[in-house]
Amino acid sequence: MKHLKKFNESLDEVRKPLQDVSSNSSISPQDQIRKACKRGDLETFKRLHEEFGDSINFTTFLGFAATSGNYDLVDYIVDNDLVDNVFMDMRWIAAYPNNTYKEIIEKLKMIQSYIDSGEIAPVEDYKYSIGYGNSFSNYSDMINGYGSLFNFIISKYRKHIESGLSKEGLSKGEIEDLLKSDS
Repeated sequence: MKHLKKFNESLDEVRKPLQDVSSNSSISPQDQIRKACKRGDLETFKRLHEEFGDSINFTTFLGFAATSGNYDLVDYIVDNDLVDNVFMDMRWIAAYPNNTYKEIIEKLKMIQSYIDSGEIAPVEDYKYSIGYGNSFSNYSDMINGYGSLFNFIISKYRKHIESGLSKEGLSKGEIEDLLKSDS
């Protein structure tokens, strides 16, 4: 029982919201809000956004929130128009898997649905490129080539994702069905 109490105390420490940022703080507001986002800590994220919103660069925060699994935080980021570059968010989810590969696909499709509904607007004048291969000078050219951002991301990470899905026990047919775009 003593070990359980100590474990619960350590969990409480992890769950404790971040301390207020002060001029003496060694953790910048940017790092604090990024850490809150990665933890899926909506309340701390909201507080820091309200306090420091104009000084924060929100690039990849949607990806962090989706990966954390806190969909209330995802909705907050989308509803408050805090998505700087959805391509970078989707790329982060695909390239740095912190979830199962099936969850990665589901999260990429969820973000694509925000694009399809108009809730998120991709950056038009941005170079859409992943590693070597096809590179597009803007969003419209990438859409003409792939049909959706989801399809473009999947095309670049397909072998890696297929291998991961196979290791998770999905059949070739299940993998193909999962990788089909809903757009």
